Formats: sequence, C-alpha cells, structure tokens
Amino acid sequence: MFEINKLRTRIADLKSQMREIEELPRTQAETEALIRRHLQTRLDVGARELKHHMAVFHAGDRPDGFLAGRGGGDIGAALLPLIGLDAAMRAILPFVEHLPEGIKDADRAAALADLAADLLQCEIAEEAAVGVAEARGEEVSRRPDADPRAVLMVAP
Repeated sequence: MFEINKLRTRIADLKSQMREIEELPRTQAETEALIRRHLQTRLDVGARELKHHMAVFHAGDRPDGFLAGRGGGDIGAALLPLIGLDAAMRAILPFVEHLPEGIKDADRAAALADLAADLLQCEIAEEAAVGVAEARGEEVSRRPDADPRAVLMVAP
C-alpha cells in the first residue's frame, strides 16, 4: 500500500504542476497578436454593424439613438471601423505592456506534454501496483479520475 500511496502523491503533484502551467499568462507578444486577431474579426463584424446602424438611423426607424444596437448590438465593434485597427492597437498596447511577462504557448505545450507523459507512466505504475495488491487479497480503491489508458494498461 505504501507504493500506491507514493504513486498517488506523485500523481497529485504532477496534476498540480500541470494546473500551474496552464494558468500561467501568455507572453506580451502573444497577447498582442491574439488581441490583433480578435480585433480584426471584430472589424469585419463592426463594418456590418455600422452599416446597419447608419441605415436604421437614416430611415428614422430608431429615434431612440444612433448606434443603439439591434438586439444589443456591439457598439465597440461598430466603432472599430471608424478608428481603425492600428489606432485601436495603439490604444490597447499600453495596457498589454503593463501585464506580467508570461510563457510562450509553445513552451507551455511542451511542458504540459512532458508532464502528461510522466503522469501516464505514474498512473500505469499505480494500476500495476493496485493489481498486485488485489492479487494479495488487499482491498484497494481506484481513483475515479484515473486515465482510462492506465486502467486498461494500454501502452502509449
């Protein structure tokens, strides 16, 4: 039972390390690129929203106000075509520059893959130890969150 407990402690540690890595922020450069891509998609939506609001305003169907939105339209997206992507990025970048530097997405993926491989090996060893203990007549409970590959003893 000592070996099983030791393996379960190691499994818990590996899962904790994985959560910590998953929660690390991106680099500022990757954050900036992600914001730029998001704004680019919003720019396309915004152009359509702006045209809609202009047509509605011109037709007089919305006396309650210009850019009021159609069913909660996105006023930010509607304004984006007016100021342009580069101006929006210039306004946002000072906020990004104050964010703590994070980990590159590629480095995060590599670290998580390494930990996942270690985790699977530990879970396979745990299942083997559970099988030995059960063969000796010991009653051992299995973890409900165990990797099915480990439970089924499927090699990676």
